[in-house]
Amino acid sequence: HTWLVGRAVPQARLEATLFELFRATGGRRTRDEISSLDWSGDFEAYEENLVMPSYSVPETSLHE
Repeated sequence: HTWLVGRAVPQARLEATLFELFRATGGRRTRDEISSLDWSGDFEAYEENLVMPSYSVPETSLHE
């Protein structure tokens, strides 16, 4: 599946399994784990908005 988020020209692209996308947006991956996913473009431009509002990015890996 492909999801386009926003209305402007995309500035970044992430290719991940649904499992990894769910884990990254659901507060189950550290910043380093999220940034090491298959990104093209400017990951840092979206970093603050990647994780759903009710979750936070863990400081240490959950090793899952």
